[in-house]
Amino acid sequence: MKTNKQQQQEPSPTIDDITKEAKRLYAMGFSLKNAVWLAITTLRGKTKNQ
Repeated sequence: MKTNKQQQQEPSPTIDDITKEAKRLYAMGFSLKNAVWLAITTLRGKTKNQ
């Protein structure tokens, strides 16, 4: 069984944060799939760097 230790240690962005960011990117003209993907990766990076 694999356990992902990294995920447990890092604070992950909330669904609300991701939704807000995805909506903002979608409004800027990104496709929905890209907006969601970008929102998730961007917010993951932000929480990691804090």
